[in-house]
Amino acid sequence: MQVVNVGYLCMAVGGFLIVMGFLGCCGAVKESRCMLMTFFIIILIIFIAEIAGAVVVLAFSSLSKIFIEYLGNVAVKYLREDYGRNNEMTTVWNTTMKELKCCGFHGYEDFANSTYYRDNREFPPICCADKSPCQESSISPLIKGCLSSFESFLSQNGKIVGGVALGICGLELAAMIVSLVLFCKISNK
Repeated sequence: MQVVNVGYLCMAVGGFLIVMGFLGCCGAVKESRCMLMTFFIIILIIFIAEIAGAVVVLAFSSLSKIFIEYLGNVAVKYLREDYGRNNEMTTVWNTTMKELKCCGFHGYEDFANSTYYRDNREFPPICCADKSPCQESSISPLIKGCLSSFESFLSQNGKIVGGVALGICGLELAAMIVSLVLFCKISNK
């Protein structure tokens, strides 16, 4: 269900961007001060929200450990109760574990008391590089939990994420400057 919600979110963001593009382009072509100022104000609000979000993340980074701990408890609960029973949940976890080359949230032990393990008497095949049956003895000690793999991914690609975020902020600043300059150049009619 969460994947469907992410799809809806992406469609909503896409629709919002279309409206924003229309406001900016149409306001410039029609020389509409109202459209240009609306475009500027909306971009300014988004920019301020991004800056505030970055400040909160940097200032309260210690709270992220509490959030991750809570997220881990929820994730392990879903792994133990729904993995293997709920097709959507199983597909999401299988894809995550396959892409990050990991097993479970903290490790393969997350499956130890799960309904999947009780029903099949084995761990998910992804934990053993798709070897079947997947028993504890056949799981490589190099296989980490998905949290560790995700943290490694972020540490390796954090600069890219930061660069993309700075690029987006730069584009927003440029859009605000251009719309404000156009607004000022258009005479009151």
